Amino acid sequence: MLHGDAPVTIATPTEYAAKLEAAYVVADVSTRRERIRKALDHVTRTVEGARWREDEPLVETVTQLTEWPSVVLGTFEHEYLELPDEVLVTVMRDHQKYFAVDDASGRLAAALSRGAEYTCRHGRRGVDSPRQ
Repeated sequence: MLHGDAPVTIATPTEYAAKLEAAYVVADVSTRRERIRKALDHVTRTVEGARWREDEPLVETVTQLTEWPSVVLGTFEHEYLELPDEVLVTVMRDHQKYFAVDDASGRLAAALSRGAEYTCRHGRRGVDSPRQ
């Protein structure tokens, strides 16, 4: 049943991509990758001067993890910026599959973008904070 409400029936090979697309699955890997990259660009542009850090291995991982990709922009507490960039970026990339975001001056911002199967209404704030 994928993301749709009903099973997907494919009668002929030529229907494959369109039927899956109707069930919220992008079958073509190249198309998923391009949608993720465009969505990363789009959400990051909502913050003046910001840009996501290019990370091709992470793009590839997120491409393979999502069927109907979208991207959400989230934030984290500014106090975490006291940690070395390498620590934050490694945790974001390797543990959470998040893309680091740089501010207008090229420094790590207290923001992140994440590939997702759906759009989260409130970003990821709170979900990514340490548990009490």
